[in-house]
Amino acid sequence: MTADKTDVIMALWRNVAIPAMLYSIEVVELNEATLKDIEHWQCVIGKVALQVPTSTANEFVYSELGLKPIKMLVSERRLNYFSKITNDKFIEAIM
Repeated sequence: MTADKTDVIMALWRNVAIPAMLYSIEVVELNEATLKDIEHWQCVIGKVALQVPTSTANEFVYSELGLKPIKMLVSERRLNYFSKITNDKFIEAIM
């Protein structure tokens, strides 16, 4: 089975680029401009992967590739981190 161009680009984006850019985002605050810039590049990469014009709606790119907005990824990571912290302290307090 061979992977097509879209699969390769998106695998690299999801497994290499996003984790590298969002490393330690749970505890480090990025400014709004940086998050918007990452969001912009996610849409550019998605449009290149789909081979659609740059004027294509970003929502189409998200839905076609199953991407989540960067702000949503950041929120999910922070909530998961907070959940781990509070659960650990709760368990320690019980014991």
